[in-house]
Amino acid sequence: AFIAKISLGGLDSTPPIITVATSVAPNANGWNNTPVTVTWTVTDAESAISSQSGCGSVTLSAETAGTTLTCTATSAGGTASQSVTVRIDMTVPGVVTAKNPVPNVNGWNNTNVDVLFTCTDALSGPVTASATVTVTTEGFNQSASYSCQDRAGNVRPPITVSNISIDKTAPTASAAKSPAPNASGWNNTNVAANFACADSLSGVVAASATTTVSSEGAGQSASYTCQDLAGNSASASVSNINVDKTMPGFGTARSPAPNANGWNNTIVNAIFTCSDALSGP
Repeated sequence: AFIAKISLGGLDSTPPIITVATSVAPNANGWNNTPVTVTWTVTDAESAISSQSGCGSVTLSAETAGTTLTCTATSAGGTASQSVTVRIDMTVPGVVTAKNPVPNVNGWNNTNVDVLFTCTDALSGPVTASATVTVTTEGFNQSASYSCQDRAGNVRPPITVSNISIDKTAPTASAAKSPAPNASGWNNTNVAANFACADSLSGVVAASATTTVSSEGAGQSASYTCQDLAGNSASASVSNINVDKTMPGFGTARSPAPNANGWNNTIVNAIFTCSDALSGP
């Protein structure tokens, strides 16, 4: 062997050259999401390879956070080693969702709703740990979607969060008196203040309500607050409720007064005096 070296022009002064090839190159994050076959090439132009270990072709098909393979080869020029680390993640990431704020007991919100998507991946890790999709439009049973991806390139199909119902508009509220007042603006019985509520999206908690004004008085009022199922509210009032249930007072007199015998010999004026402390006579 020594004579052979001389014939080639000198001794072998360099170890073997080892190159490695993978059937699938890792992505920019250093991960694969499919099985990987590792192949080694060992060469030495100056002398024969006297020994090598770990240089056979190997296929890695199981998920791994990092498997390192090493090829070591020896020639007359010395020993060389080359290593490669393979990371494989073939599992799509998980997703956890949440709404903020949560809907009320009726299933409605009256503000924008943030849908938080949290991506989880125990091996390569998610590309983006979390994302928020904000639903701003009014409507019933709306939805928001997001797709999580891990660093190995696995992509979960979009996850959709539904049942997002938003109503930001206050209901309408109206009011009327019953019975209507007379021409002087007065009632002589109880007055019912009737309130009507309406909402075209989430609907109302109560469509109508009645408040009865039974006490006597001038310039009274009654109010009511309408609420929709999303928690929006609007108020209506009935004012100028005048109730007088008491009959007026009555007084009489005559002029001139009769004589001692109870007689008049002229025209007699009968004077009737009406009094009322509330509505007036």
